[in-house]
Amino acid sequence: MYQYPLPRVETNEAFYKESYYQSLGEPVSRIDEARISIYRRVLRKCGRYRKTNRLLDIGAGYGGVLSMAQKEGWEVWGIEPSREACDSSRGAFGDRILNGTVENADFPENHFDIITLWNVLDYLLDPVNVMTRVRRWLVPGGRVILR
Repeated sequence: MYQYPLPRVETNEAFYKESYYQSLGEPVSRIDEARISIYRRVLRKCGRYRKTNRLLDIGAGYGGVLSMAQKEGWEVWGIEPSREACDSSRGAFGDRILNGTVENADFPENHFDIITLWNVLDYLLDPVNVMTRVRRWLVPGGRVILR
């Protein structure tokens, strides 16, 4: 199932910057609570792939995954298109949470051991381009976690 016609890039970006979390209708904290056990289980398995000790969460939201990973000793980074969510997370993560999208983010090649996309892939207008960029940022032998 997919949306046709696809929205214009500008329309899509504006929606995620300004309206996405409000459109869910549920408090984000309750949504994150429901996913905590999944995040925890997956993060435990990620430890065996540490080389740079860096983890990137694409669609970082309010930083639920980043907080858990940071407690596990990861240097965490996030990309989040929602201005509100990004601003809220900056207190905990500073400049390591970028307000934008994969398409306008820039990281060196082979920079992250783990890159996560929790409930993100199905929202992308050009998933092949995004995953190509993600692959460049991943160290050899690193892991991409998709849900």
